[in-house]
Amino acid sequence: MQKIPGRRILAGILLPVSAAFTLWAGAPTQIYADNSSSTQSEIYELNSNDENPLYTLKKEMIQEFIEKNPTLTMSDIDLNASSIQAPGFDRTKAGLQNVKATLNVVTHTEDNKISSYSHIENATVKLLQSEGPQIVLKASEVTIDLGSSFNYADNIGIATTDSSALPVISETDNVDVNTEGNYTVNLTAVDQQGAESHTSYTVTVVKPAEEVQEEILKNVEFLSDGEYTDADFRSQYEADMLAASDAGGYTYYFQQDSTSPVQCVDLVKYLFYKQYGEKCASVNGQDVVLSTAAMYPSQFIVTSNIQDGVFFSCRNLSYYGHTGYINRVDGDTVYVTEANIPENGDVYVRVNYAMPLSQFMARGSYDFLVPVNG
Repeated sequence: MQKIPGRRILAGILLPVSAAFTLWAGAPTQIYADNSSSTQSEIYELNSNDENPLYTLKKEMIQEFIEKNPTLTMSDIDLNASSIQAPGFDRTKAGLQNVKATLNVVTHTEDNKISSYSHIENATVKLLQSEGPQIVLKASEVTIDLGSSFNYADNIGIATTDSSALPVISETDNVDVNTEGNYTVNLTAVDQQGAESHTSYTVTVVKPAEEVQEEILKNVEFLSDGEYTDADFRSQYEADMLAASDAGGYTYYFQQDSTSPVQCVDLVKYLFYKQYGEKCASVNGQDVVLSTAAMYPSQFIVTSNIQDGVFFSCRNLSYYGHTGYINRVDGDTVYVTEANIPENGDVYVRVNYAMPLSQFMARGSYDFLVPVNG
């Protein structure tokens, strides 16, 4: 969006939310297409094809705030938490519009202090209308569940022409709702004069989150539940662990040091590869989750909330921390798979081991690795 500066009469000042202000008197008078008139501080230029013009207007007004308040930077602003209300704005009417916009700006600091400021501006919005028929999409990308229904029109926000008549829309796509993957939807709008415009968007077909979670949980069921000494566990699973490391191109600590037992990171490397067919980060236990999420930013997010079927990293447990896998959480009980256990004694590996959730959480602070579609 391009912003056209107007004559600035009053300097904007950010006030606490309890004390809003209005820019009215002293600014130039603007005459509008509907014969209304008003003073204005800035002219904001929007395009009718913008998927979310109010979001764009919000960003531009916040930027204007920052310019008038040098103590603020864009990094101080929580853009998603900030909001705008512009009841006079009509995205279907081209030309100048007088909009009384109420903007609530939420800021945050490094020490997590949150402040809220309110600003009311008698803004002038210039809405540019593209010539010919136009299709405005709700989103440039759409995700649907495998096996679900699909209707291309569900993603059309607005369809317009230069006249009052709606355009004729034709559509082609290669979407297969029964096969995972990315697909393209192509749309053509034609008006009464035969003018055309074209747009497209992407459809991604994925397995439902419930199915993904079930598969993840099944992938660790090849390990038999119970408590193992290092020798017992390696006698049953070391051959498969080594086959996985060869295929995945990673190594375990016990391969580098023959006196080392199966470490917590060794077990997580093994389970991660068995589940996802990729290697996780080879770091200390406390850093596994954050480092692995950084390796696969589009596949995982990190949260502090415990849940079923996720890997964890724990800090403050030891110098190197700890890592493992959450099979499931059932009320006040958590079922954990982990190696080189802090309370181990002769036990080095536990598989789907039940322990009080309070005891588990008391070990330290946690990060949990959550699949994006899980």
